[in-house]
Amino acid sequence: MSAPGDDGRPTPPPLPEPLPAPATTDDIVIVPESAAPAAARSAFDADPVDSLEALDAVDSIDTGLDDDLDDDPGVLLDAAPAEPDVSVPMAPVEAQGPTPLWAPETPAPVTAAAAAPAPVAARAPLDFTLITRALALLLAEVLAVVFGAWQLTFGDKLLAFVTKNDLPAGTRRLMLATAAGPGLLLVAVLSVFILLRRGPRPRRLYDIGVRLSPLLLLWLLPSLFVWKAWKTDDISFLLLALLAGLGGRSLFEASLNAPPLFNAARPPWARLRLERLAGLRRFVPTTVVVLATLGYIAFFTFHTITYHRNLHSNSFDLGLENNLLWNLWQGDAQPFKTSPMFGPKGTHFGHHATAIAYVLAPIYALWKQPEMLLLMQTVLMGGASIPLYLFARRHLPAGAAAMVAVCYLFFPPLHGANLYDFHYLSLGPFFVWSTLYFVDAGHIKSAFLMGFLTLAVREDVAAALGVVGVYLLFAGHKPRAGMVMALAGGGYFVAMKLFIMPLIAAKQTFTYMFKDLMPAGDKGFGGVIKTVFTNPAFTLDSIIEKKKFAYTLQYLVPLVLLPVRRPVGLFLFLPAFFFTLLSTGYAPLIQTSFQYTTHWTGPLFVGVVLHLAWLERQPADPARGTVARRAATWSMALATLLCSYQFGAIFQQNTARGGFEAYVFGTSVKDAERREQLYSLIAQVPPDAKIAAGEKIVPHVSSRPDAYTLRIGLFDAEYILVEAAGEGGDGKKKLREALEKKTFGVIGKSGPFYLLKRGAPVTQNGEIEKAVGKKK
Repeated sequence: MSAPGDDGRPTPPPLPEPLPAPATTDDIVIVPESAAPAAARSAFDADPVDSLEALDAVDSIDTGLDDDLDDDPGVLLDAAPAEPDVSVPMAPVEAQGPTPLWAPETPAPVTAAAAAPAPVAARAPLDFTLITRALALLLAEVLAVVFGAWQLTFGDKLLAFVTKNDLPAGTRRLMLATAAGPGLLLVAVLSVFILLRRGPRPRRLYDIGVRLSPLLLLWLLPSLFVWKAWKTDDISFLLLALLAGLGGRSLFEASLNAPPLFNAARPPWARLRLERLAGLRRFVPTTVVVLATLGYIAFFTFHTITYHRNLHSNSFDLGLENNLLWNLWQGDAQPFKTSPMFGPKGTHFGHHATAIAYVLAPIYALWKQPEMLLLMQTVLMGGASIPLYLFARRHLPAGAAAMVAVCYLFFPPLHGANLYDFHYLSLGPFFVWSTLYFVDAGHIKSAFLMGFLTLAVREDVAAALGVVGVYLLFAGHKPRAGMVMALAGGGYFVAMKLFIMPLIAAKQTFTYMFKDLMPAGDKGFGGVIKTVFTNPAFTLDSIIEKKKFAYTLQYLVPLVLLPVRRPVGLFLFLPAFFFTLLSTGYAPLIQTSFQYTTHWTGPLFVGVVLHLAWLERQPADPARGTVARRAATWSMALATLLCSYQFGAIFQQNTARGGFEAYVFGTSVKDAERREQLYSLIAQVPPDAKIAAGEKIVPHVSSRPDAYTLRIGLFDAEYILVEAAGEGGDGKKKLREALEKKTFGVIGKSGPFYLLKRGAPVTQNGEIEKAVGKKK
């Protein structure tokens, strides 16, 4: 407390001495050398090169903005450079009415000592190792760009160049000259520049080279987009694509860790525009996923329905599944009746437990035709990207989650399954991922409902749910929920596959697929399990073969091995290992053009999400974790693009397969004519009449109580509808027997198709008998 003054009030303490005012010229503040921190002055004097590099690093703070597009949009605001503090110290004055309490001091005159520049330090010695690295890296990038551009100009000749190294000598010399000339000239100019102007230039050139290092991929990539070159050499292509993916990951990570190319600060108008876009950018990832999903659904719905109408679909499986749903909706007393497979009696439940049919039946009733099944399948297969995205969004930034979902939509094994008729197994990922998302988000009621529907899809889908649960348990992510999923999925699968279904079918079904692993005295899946656990050497020996190696690569290469980079990820192999790789007698199990790809697709993409999240949280420096995750995501996108172009159905349709055959896209004049001819005969068959038909015709007549597959048997059919010349094997044999017994007579012919009726005159059977031929 100050001593009181003459008037009895305390005397205020003396005001502090004002700070020395900096010298100014116009609006530029010149800080005297004495006011600068001593440590900063000494650091600059000691090594001006390092100090300038530090200033470059400071200037580049906001230039990482473009690389953060998949992170929090708030980074747009945080990264904007702050306005400089132009305030100057204010001297205290007495308060006089409206005059402010603080006013600028009178600037002190600039002295010669204060205005004198700092002494110039001696040039730093050149780091020849760094210079050599920078020049070599920039030269390699120039060569990669030029060689890549040359390959793009080859056109049709690129195929011969890739497969046979066929290129005219003159063209090859010109190619080398146009690549080496600019590259060496660049190296020479930069070398002279470095020698004349020392300082931070070598380090900056090296950083630029590292930042541009992904350009090195252009040396290889054009050759991988020549689908004809790899049509019969899947393994070579897949190994090269894996090399591009893994190499790309290293290059992307190095590039993201390097300083940005440009350090210029954004002007105020640009910062204002970015602030306005920040809010909109939050919706971009979700919009991309939704649009990509709708595009996928539209593309595959159109082509699968067109394929069916062009008479390419099969009785097994589109015809039998359509007949099952038709009978279920009509309320047939026999549950899961499907006449194309079993005739008038028999249930499909003993082969597969597809209780989800009861859920789909009301939707099917809107359009009781095979086209409705194809539509529902495509919607659920493409729509699985939504729960996958929602689950990924809980663990990754929105942009990375969207990238994972889009990669799923371009995943080639997904296309193969979608193109092959209709199968409940292909619906599995939608329900598995939905269950996983609701479990992860804590929506217990929704998780319970989706889990129940997952079990109802098919017994082996339940096994996939159980394996995902084991993964969550072992990885330490939602371990309690993972345990529940593992017990529910695994328990349901064991109960259905080993006990309930064999009891209904009076036998173990599909065991022929694993016949070589069946020990003597066993007839069911229990025997296969015994062999797996008691004789691992024999089991693994049955897996080690070229076709299974290529089959495995087709799943792991697009994902650049991400799901299996950690030991816990090997649990994701359980459904694939058991249901596909153990096959010893059924080729479709190791082909990506069948529905069995679902055993891989569902668990592997869960592994991708969890591995990317693990990458981001591992390093002590969060920024390095983010870079690692981005590099892995971009490399996955690159590898998926390469594989989707070669094996998928979207970018080019020359190599896509559905089922056993190369897929035929579009409709020809002949296709339209054949369909018109077939349907002119179908119109002559009463809607409820029992009919036996050829493999490709059954789907078109299966919306009725009984539609038999001719190669399975005639049963009590009233009509036969067949393309005699196109029927083979058991189908031709059954038709020949019916003609020899003269129990059916031709009542109509249109193009290559014949319609026969039981008990009709056989006077017109001569032509079809000639087409079928006599019994050998």
